[in-house]
Amino acid sequence: VALIFWRGDRIDSLSNEFKSADRIVQGVFALNLAAFDCLLHPEKADFDDLRARDEFLTEAFKLYGDRRPIPSPHVVRMRAAHQETTRFLAELAAQRRHPGSLQSEQPAPISISEEQIEAFWIHSHIMVNEALALTDTTRLDIWSITKSTDLALIGIVVILVALMSSIAFALSRRLGNGIAALERGARIVSGGNLEHTVAVTSNDELGQLAGEF
Repeated sequence: VALIFWRGDRIDSLSNEFKSADRIVQGVFALNLAAFDCLLHPEKADFDDLRARDEFLTEAFKLYGDRRPIPSPHVVRMRAAHQETTRFLAELAAQRRHPGSLQSEQPAPISISEEQIEAFWIHSHIMVNEALALTDTTRLDIWSITKSTDLALIGIVVILVALMSSIAFALSRRLGNGIAALERGARIVSGGNLEHTVAVTSNDELGQLAGEF
């Protein structure tokens, strides 16, 4: 019973952890898609949308951390890459501002170097791969717990069945021996040996019946 309750609690915990990991995956893909669009069309970049997606991912990391005090290596690497991506997007947003012409209606042009693009692709690749690895690891943990507890429950059932079978065999053998002794005594008495007695070996109904001889 304790194993069943532990199994249920553990699977519930891992299921919640998987939901948090899936939320991180959603945040990673949403942020990266918006950032890719920013790289392709920097003049049309919506930094308010990027900020909202970045905050969504940050909140997803926090929620996952609340449900799993010991940080996952995948999350550690993801957060490091996320920090670099956030810094890169903040640099792009800063270029959009107009320090010398705040009244200008046209947004300032955004300049992106090849080194920045390459670094962004690397960090984006890390985030996506680690996010997918995180969900795979959590899913594998759920499968492992389910399989191991199922095997343990099967083993417990087998042991209980074997124990009950042994007890039933012992009781049936004892009962059979008592009936056989009574049968032999009845034959001897019916043959004319009225002095014959049957040894009483138990205090149950068979023992009481044997005492009548």
